[in-house]
Amino acid sequence: MSQAVSDKNWGHAEQSVIQEGMSAKFSVDLWVEFIVGFRAPPGRFQILRQLPPDRGEPSYRVKGEKEAFERVARESELRPWADRISD
Repeated sequence: MSQAVSDKNWGHAEQSVIQEGMSAKFSVDLWVEFIVGFRAPPGRFQILRQLPPDRGEPSYRVKGEKEAFERVARESELRPWADRISD
């Protein structure tokens, strides 16, 4: 049980270091979309929280407007929803 407490405390410390050392492009509650490409899901996604870096870049937990589940995405895979080009 002490191991679980130790791991939990370490996770909070890690998040503080990540937030101080790396600037994130997107903030919580912002709407984004995946950059078009192979396997890019369509639609609008809301940033739920910032995660530890993945491959040296900020990562996020996102949820699709029309999906019942959450996804993890790296910053390079996303763009602000307002940047959409209208058809």
